[in-house]
Order: sequence, then structure tokens, then C-alpha cells
Amino acid sequence: MIGYIPGNGYSDNFSNLPDIPLYPYEFSCSGAKSSLLDCTQSTSNCYYSYYYYYGDYAGATCREPCINGSVRIAGSGYETVGRVEVCINGDWGTVCRDSFDDNDATVVCRQLGYSVYGVVSDIPYWRFYDRSVPILLFDLNCTGTEDMIMNCPYIERGSYTCSQYYDAAVICQTNITQYIDLTCTDGDIRLVGGTNDLEGRVEMCYNNFWGQVCDDSWSNYDAQAVCRQLGFLTQGAVSFAGSFFGNGPSPHIVSKIGCSGTESSVLSCSNDFVDAALYCGDGAVAGVVCTDNCENGAVRLAGSNTGATNVGRVEICVDNIWTTLCDQSWGHEDAQVVCRQLGFSSLGALPTYNCLTEGQLSFGITDLNCTGNEYHLLNCSHSNAVLQNCPSYGDASVICQRNPQQANCTSGEVRLVGGSTEYDGRVEICINQVWGSICSYSWDNREASIVLISEEK
Repeated sequence: MIGYIPGNGYSDNFSNLPDIPLYPYEFSCSGAKSSLLDCTQSTSNCYYSYYYYYGDYAGATCREPCINGSVRIAGSGYETVGRVEVCINGDWGTVCRDSFDDNDATVVCRQLGYSVYGVVSDIPYWRFYDRSVPILLFDLNCTGTEDMIMNCPYIERGSYTCSQYYDAAVICQTNITQYIDLTCTDGDIRLVGGTNDLEGRVEMCYNNFWGQVCDDSWSNYDAQAVCRQLGFLTQGAVSFAGSFFGNGPSPHIVSKIGCSGTESSVLSCSNDFVDAALYCGDGAVAGVVCTDNCENGAVRLAGSNTGATNVGRVEICVDNIWTTLCDQSWGHEDAQVVCRQLGFSSLGALPTYNCLTEGQLSFGITDLNCTGNEYHLLNCSHSNAVLQNCPSYGDASVICQRNPQQANCTSGEVRLVGGSTEYDGRVEICINQVWGSICSYSWDNREASIVLISEEK
């Protein structure tokens, strides 16, 4: 009567439309009628019955007519994610999930005008299943090159049954060519946006398409699997969430990675492609920092978020693995040796404590006791980390000076500079024969009184 395909009838009180009059007619239609008034009518007792007060308005669910062989994605509210529905003889129905694979999904995405790369068909059976929609196609067997799924071999509804009795579903990608890579294989991993090859946001290749990994449930175990797959050390692998290495332009490809840390491929860990497509947005990209093999005794500074190369957590290579230093006995003489070994001046070397503790690397040596004259840290007196415990302490860190001016002063000595008298001015302190100023953060009269006492001495 109104141009749609027949659907289902139902009753409801339509409480959101309280002023609609109720016509007390019952209709009995048979055959193809163009109007309800052409059907047999009788007077109903709606006004006097129980049903009048609790919902006896007639309702109908109609369906739009479809073109035979048309395909659509439904069930998620998103155009590129959901169960596959196909029009057969004017009716919409689903595709049996039994034999549905990436080749079939590729044809679906192509027919809908989306990219044939980055297609996902391995979707949990329960995500978009709708028992009210009949399964119309069985045993779909596309090669992946067809333009329409009706050009693929299939079996229509009949005696054939769907053993799992669930609907095939798909994730398509929009046509964004810069993420296509015909040389990568499913599960390949790369790190992007870091300062070196050992760090960055995590991207995965799936069906020749690079997508970002969502940080939902991202952990150090996942980071270990990433680093192992890339050929780096797993010890000290650190996970980062919240797009620490920035948001990439490509869409999220996978989420909820769940590794134990022993896997050789991240794709072999538990995962969720659907959640990545539906719920991951900007600010939710997983990141990783890996470690590599090193030369025994080498020293480096790490952990500075400013990019400064003269500031950082002290890491030392022990048995060809990067480790940290316990700051329990960390002092000025130790800091001098680190700065000298790194090519900076030993003058003004400032030890800092628990500023950049990262919590993943083990302590390589403990009980460090340098004189300040050594050229390499391992030349200093130290203990084996296994023999010397370091409870409740953090990682040692240091600030090295680039072009310090040597002064005839001793560490801890203070002076006032730039004031109108000898009793006021900018506070400077001597650290390893170099004068430097003091940050005013949290500075108050208590610290100032200590300076005056020092000056009086």
C-alpha cells in the first residue's frame, strides 16, 4: 500500500503518541490487496477490553525493496563494519559464516566501493548475528577477484544447512592508498615516530594494509612480543599507551592484544579487530621501546623527554644487556666518570636520584664507588648486582655540562651574585668546580636561611 516489501505485524501502546485516535476495526486480509479497506472488516472491542489500556494499537515493520545481488553491511551502525547482507529475490538475508574467508570479504568490500586491502573476515561469530534475518547464501567460495559475490560459486537456501548457524561479517577499509604495502605480510610489525629503530608507535600489516595498534589493554608483555618479533631484546621492553609517539594517519587495525610475552608473532596473541574499528580513536595508539645488544661496559643516558643528550637515566651495558644503576651510593664522583666516558666535561657533573626510574631494566652493578678520576664506569669499584641488593632505591641519573667554566670552588659552596650588596643576589652553588644557579621552584625562607648560614661560615 505504501510501496515497501511486506514485513511483520505487532501490537504496541505507542506511548510516545498518546493523542492518536483508536479506530475499533479488525482487518482480515487475504491475497494481494492494495488497501486495508479492501480487506474484510469487523468491529473490535478495543475500547472495552484489557488490551485497550495496555497496548492494542496495530503496528507494522516494513522493508525497503532491494535489487537482486545487492550487498550491504549491517548491525554496527558503521558503514564499513558489520554482518554481510545480500538481496536474493527481493529479500535481504545473510551469508553463512561456515566457509566465509578473506577472499569472500574482499569481494564484498570491492562491491561496496571500499578498498580490497586491509579487509578482515575473522570476526567472532556472536558480534553481529541477528536470528531475525534469514541466512540466504551458503558455501560462498570467491577467489577474491570477482566484482560481485553473486559471481562467486555459492549455494542458495534449501536443503543445505549452516553448521555454525551464524552470520558472516566483515571489516572494510576506505580507499586510502598510502597505507597499502604489497610487500608486507599478515602480522608484520613496524615502529613509527620514534627517535630510532628501537622505539615508536606500533603498526601491524594485515592484508597488505598498515594500520595502527590500539592501546586498549596494552602491556609490557605485548611489548616483549613486539620486540622479539622485530629481533630486539625482550628484557627491558617497555609499553606506552595514549599515543606517546603520536597519532599516525592510518586507521586502527587491531585492539586488545593479549600476549604472554613468549610469542614470536604479535598476531598469534589474542586480539580484537572489531573493537579497533569501532571504538579506538585519536590518542589511543600503542607504543613500544625495545633494547638491543650492546658492548659490555658501554654507557648511555636515557629517559629524557626533552630530547637533551646530556641529561638522563644512566644505563650501563653488562653482559651485553642494557641495565641501570642503583642510586643508593650514587654520588658526584660517579657522575663525573659517566660524563667523562660519554664525552662531556667532568666539570659540573650533577648526580640526580630517582628522577627517571623506569622500573623494567634490572640493576647491572651496585655499590658503585668511583674516585672521579676514572675514564670508564666499570673501572670504578662496584659490586655484582646479584650479590648486593638495592631495596627501595631508584635509578641513578645525571646532568652533564656541555661547556662549563672551571672555577676555584668546592662542591656545595654557595655565593650571592648580581645583588646591590653582598647580602642579596642570585644564589649560585658550586658542583664539581662549576658555579650554577638554582631553580626557584619551591624555594622559600627555609632554603634562604641555609644559604645565609653557609655565607657566614
